[in-house]
Amino acid sequence: MKRILKLAAPVAAVLAALMSAGPVAAEMLTRPGFFSVDVEGWEQQPGDNRVIFACKDCGSPVQIQIDYGPELPKEAEYQTNDEFLARLKKEDAQRQFASLLIEQSVPDGVELKYDIQKTSFSKVGGLKVFEYSALIATAPKETRDSTIIGLQHHRLMKLTLNHYDDALTPEAGARISAFFKSLKFLL
Repeated sequence: MKRILKLAAPVAAVLAALMSAGPVAAEMLTRPGFFSVDVEGWEQQPGDNRVIFACKDCGSPVQIQIDYGPELPKEAEYQTNDEFLARLKKEDAQRQFASLLIEQSVPDGVELKYDIQKTSFSKVGGLKVFEYSALIATAPKETRDSTIIGLQHHRLMKLTLNHYDDALTPEAGARISAFFKSLKFLL
């Protein structure tokens, strides 16, 4: 059974609220040419084209994953971040793209129920991005999926924050706040 929520805060508003939390010590991680971020309080699981950060002391599971796609071919339909974002001007294109990303994140054959609650554009870490927030039906609780995506160095970059809906503790808010305040995409 799918719960329908009446109102959903935009991703940027949620992040802004979290950024009002108290300061957290800095432990910087730099992926040369791509990004730098404060990872104090986060366990890292690096991969070739992705890094997963799991919060150490958030009280409930909180994860941030940054993925990079392969370098785009010269004949790609878009070559710049502005061209990529222009393809998502219309709301139905935004929702279709968000649905595609959500559906590609689960294995084939897994039944998936989700509600895309917000799509918009913003600037995060110095990069203009498309963002969406979705509530995904998972066991044992519904999961909030807040994602940003943009084109950086001729590669698609996707950053996703996942946590149980309505389960963020003050510690989790402080960790997420420090992460996003410190995040800088190297352009």
